[in-house]
Amino acid sequence: MSVDIAAVQRLVRQAMTYNTPETRLGFLKRATMGDEALFAQATHALQSADLTTGFLATGEGIPNVSPSLKTGEIVGPWRVTDVLGSGGMGDVYAVSRSDGHFDMTAALKVISASSEIGLERFSRERQILANLDHPNIAR
Repeated sequence: MSVDIAAVQRLVRQAMTYNTPETRLGFLKRATMGDEALFAQATHALQSADLTTGFLATGEGIPNVSPSLKTGEIVGPWRVTDVLGSGGMGDVYAVSRSDGHFDMTAALKVISASSEIGLERFSRERQILANLDHPNIAR
């Protein structure tokens, strides 16, 4: 049985508005109404989001992140410094830490809300990049 990726994305976006992992999970249970496959996919995607850099863990910025970020715009602890490119999944930006805790630059990919490419492909890409270690590959 195939799961509708757009439905998973909507559920995760809505779940991220809740403050704790427990309330997010409760929301998913209610929203999926016994659809085990949808619940499993949404839970997996939600757990992946919770394990990211921190601002996703609170849901801060999720509904308002636009695929057309501007230089200088703040997203969580990151400040957009440049636009690196655009593609089928969304836009990629050069970012630097803006919270003063430590210095770091990174690439930030913002998935387009209208993209037909789902969370599964993005999750695979993220894991592949996490496994790569080379000075010419963005972290």
